[in-house]
Amino acid sequence: MGGKSEELRELIANIPGGSLAAKVRQLMPVIDRRIREEGVRHEQIVAVLNEHGGLEKPLTLNHFRWILADFRKRRRRAAAEALSPGDSPALASPLPSLGAPRTTSGEHAGPVSAATGGADGRISSKADLKRLRAMSIDLEALAKQAKEE
Repeated sequence: MGGKSEELRELIANIPGGSLAAKVRQLMPVIDRRIREEGVRHEQIVAVLNEHGGLEKPLTLNHFRWILADFRKRRRRAAAEALSPGDSPALASPLPSLGAPRTTSGEHAGPVSAATGGADGRISSKADLKRLRAMSIDLEALAKQAKEE
């Protein structure tokens, strides 16, 4: 049985891999940088990949755009996970104390962290965002607080 499992491992190791998307994904850091910094058009990139990319089948513009969007989403997710809690993105970070915010009816809503619903002041649901959008910040209190600090 040992010979067969070794033979199977070797056969599996020699299977040619890599889907069209996987092959293009390897080039995505360079492609994305060229798109963002130099304004290279998607159509130009697809034409070059189809002509010189060694792909087994043609890449369509829509498929390229799907791969690009997936690459950017994965990159954003990885960057957000790599941040320490103190460096977290705006929606996940604790909110600063902004004086006494008011609801749209003019009532004081208490500190901003209490208005979000989360015990730690984080925005954790759509309801938290809705409550924040309904508030208005007392700018005079905020200015006074900023002068005191």
